[in-house]
Amino acid sequence: MCKPVRTVRIYSGQAEGRTQNHIIFICRKTGKCALGRRRIFAALSGYSDGRKKLLKPVQAAELEQAITTDLRLYHRPSTVTFHAGGKTLVIPTEDIYYAESREHGTVLHMTHGEKFLPLSLSQTEGILPGSLFCRCHNSFLVNLSHICEEGGRTLYLTDGSDLTIGRRYMEHFQNQFVRYLNQN
Repeated sequence: MCKPVRTVRIYSGQAEGRTQNHIIFICRKTGKCALGRRRIFAALSGYSDGRKKLLKPVQAAELEQAITTDLRLYHRPSTVTFHAGGKTLVIPTEDIYYAESREHGTVLHMTHGEKFLPLSLSQTEGILPGSLFCRCHNSFLVNLSHICEEGGRTLYLTDGSDLTIGRRYMEHFQNQFVRYLNQN
């Protein structure tokens, strides 16, 4: 199967009186299909690898849980797309250190300078991937991959800047940062 895979369809069919769910991955470029994915079927079948049982009838809830886990663990978006002011801006997530609320908009602090977006910080938070960005203050969203040290209520980033963790956001930030560290 070619990459990138863009379409996922779940096929449900009746066989021997039971509903069987199968995952069909469809390549956007070639239109070729592939059934299943080893990690998902390994998770469903309980095997450490998916080669022993590639397809097996499963319940819809099990399938949904396996797909959700696979997406959360193995699929982090490499770019983020902002639509604002009649323009579309595509930025690699690794280039963003943090986002700051400023002058009724959001300033993205990136490897190549700053970029102002006419979006609120809450709107920006909804666009950025939640597994990689976390609200640490009323005015800041931080890229968890750019934190090199946490000291008390201060975050030190790889670009040399430091951000304050707000009291209201401390517990949520710590939980999300620990979850991020455990996944990597």
